[in-house]
Amino acid sequence: MFRKDKKSKAVSENKTEAVQEEKIEVKTNADKVHEAFYEKIRNAHRSDELYELPGDEDLTPEELAEIHKFWDKYSFAYPDIDLKSFKAFKNRRGKVEVRHMPSVVRMQYLQPKFVHKDFRVALQTKAILPLLFSNVKQPRTVLRQMNGFYSDTDFNLLTRDGATELLARESAEHRLIVKPRTTGGGRGIFFIDKGADFETVKDTVESLGSVGFVIQEALEQSEFMKQFNPTSVNTLRITSLLWKDEVRILASLVRVGKVGNEVDNYSQGGSLIGLDSQTGKCNNWAFTHEHERLTVLPSGLDLNQDLYVPGFSKAISMVKTMHSRIPYIRMVSWDIAIDNNDEPVLIENNFAGMIQIHECVTGPIFGDLTEEVLDEYLIRQFCFSVEVDGWLVDEYRSRIIIKEYIGDGGNVTIPEKLLDKKVKSIKKNAFAKKNVSSVSVSKRLYDVSPGAFKGLDVKINE
Repeated sequence: MFRKDKKSKAVSENKTEAVQEEKIEVKTNADKVHEAFYEKIRNAHRSDELYELPGDEDLTPEELAEIHKFWDKYSFAYPDIDLKSFKAFKNRRGKVEVRHMPSVVRMQYLQPKFVHKDFRVALQTKAILPLLFSNVKQPRTVLRQMNGFYSDTDFNLLTRDGATELLARESAEHRLIVKPRTTGGGRGIFFIDKGADFETVKDTVESLGSVGFVIQEALEQSEFMKQFNPTSVNTLRITSLLWKDEVRILASLVRVGKVGNEVDNYSQGGSLIGLDSQTGKCNNWAFTHEHERLTVLPSGLDLNQDLYVPGFSKAISMVKTMHSRIPYIRMVSWDIAIDNNDEPVLIENNFAGMIQIHECVTGPIFGDLTEEVLDEYLIRQFCFSVEVDGWLVDEYRSRIIIKEYIGDGGNVTIPEKLLDKKVKSIKKNAFAKKNVSSVSVSKRLYDVSPGAFKGLDVKINE
């Protein structure tokens, strides 16, 4: 029998220690990937902080226990629960909702899955909404500018002088609203009064320069919507989710403009009134920008009565029709006006609309879908890409997917476990151009992509 001498034994022990140290370092590298992501989440901007107020009541031990009971199964993806968010919304809603969706979860985990980056800008550009949603009612666009090019209602190109002349003709007959492309929250919007003189119109076109914009005929809203605030066009915000082959309505509310303002934006001092998404019935209270509850609006409207939005069922049908046309965007917040014939009119769509405004007035945005959505995106689809023991892998909560072999080559054994988790599958081309001559693999391996072992000798282990 071959017996190692002392020198060989020492070399072997040193090599074993080196391998152990290397494994520790590899595991540390995996931990670093985790920690870098978790730190990013901890430092992510939390717009929920806007909803905090001095003197907010703390979460009780019982409330904390309930929150952790619900959220702990998502700790691999989201270990540091934003308890400040739960505290803020407890105080705004009057009770703790364990299904509350902290903004950091929505923006860091869900938004990248909900909004395809290649379509994010184009599909919410106001200037082309008439093309996308030609089957729904919209304010008539009289003039638009995209990428420095002017066009009329039917997208016929115009010179700058032609655009000015067209605008002068339109303003002689109608009051117009100007919406610059680069603004949000209603900022930058202004009106051109009916009968404006030519110089005013010319100055308007020149002042906008090369900034993209749309100019539309101003909308006359319904008498019902006008009673919330007569100076602004008060709109519905309806948020929908494309989920399992259907459009689901998540939440609805009315956005009411600040008295004296001509836009309805909550961020400019307006208020919100929650709606029953089945019936269009208004809450009997409004939520103000200062986080107060009002039962009587500044306009004098008493909300302590049964108020149903006219045309609401048509607005819901409109949302479902429109959302089916843009499946690259899973979640959309739609702004819809009700005109003087009680018909819904699309104003715009938003792919990052603030879900917090819904949570303030109608509760958890995903409602009964909350756990299903979190299971899909924080468990089934969430993973870290890490290097471990010569492999580049996707590490999920309870399984490993091998993407690529990055070791030294030769005869390779595919481990049944990495990072104390079962190896479930191997991707195509995992061994391509890796100087591997043969592969040993357990028959218990869950899934092997076609072509993963192309050109290799394969040994199946019991």
